[in-house]
Amino acid sequence: MKKLFLFMSILALLVGCKSTSNEKESVVKTVDNPRTSLDWSGAYAGTLPCADCAGIDFSLILSSDNTYALSRTYLKNPEQSIKSEGSFEWDNSDSKITLKGMDEKEGSFIFKIGENKLVYLDQQGKEITGELADRYILTKLDDAILNKYWKLVELMGNPVNTPEGAKEPFMTLKTDGRVHGNFGCNTFNGSYALRIGNRISFSQMASTMMMCLNMETESKFSEVLSIADNYSIDGDNLTLNRARMAPLARFVAVEQE
Repeated sequence: MKKLFLFMSILALLVGCKSTSNEKESVVKTVDNPRTSLDWSGAYAGTLPCADCAGIDFSLILSSDNTYALSRTYLKNPEQSIKSEGSFEWDNSDSKITLKGMDEKEGSFIFKIGENKLVYLDQQGKEITGELADRYILTKLDDAILNKYWKLVELMGNPVNTPEGAKEPFMTLKTDGRVHGNFGCNTFNGSYALRIGNRISFSQMASTMMMCLNMETESKFSEVLSIADNYSIDGDNLTLNRARMAPLARFVAVEQE
């Protein structure tokens, strides 16, 4: 009986140690990190310092499938933007990401994930110090404009009515940095970039070339996308604007089946 009691005591001790070990392992595996604890997917923007220019406007969209769309605009030449897209990879700590597919001459684009922000890091993955350190930050934007079917309801101050049998003018801004829609006759695709201050720009626009009976909405909608530089959003209502002028176009979000 004494031997049996001793055996049972040792067995209980071993089980207890194993349980404690498993609990510790479980704690280690569930430690929070930016990848799992932060809502990091979305659009970010900021103006980063430049060695030989006034600055570079960054517009970066991170998707939950680990892909990105990046637009960079040099302030000295705002009419031209550099577009990049691809995938990104996480470091071992799940706190930093490196954009893949960039030009090797530019080096690596590494960011540290923070609460509603991205911190641009140097080529060794370390934070940049000095008096300009606070400027190496991209701020997360309100992404309520993304992934919605925006139906055009007003254009240059006039209501837009879609004749029976005609195509409905609309646009959708996707999380990959692309815009897709219909001018009212022809479908179109292109790129867009979001920046701080509700600024927006459209570029690389292309469309089909069909002819329809009424092309007025078509031409004006296309013109709006070429000149709009900011937007306003209030729930399911969106306007595209230029400077502080009257709204160029108004849209309403419509649920799609």
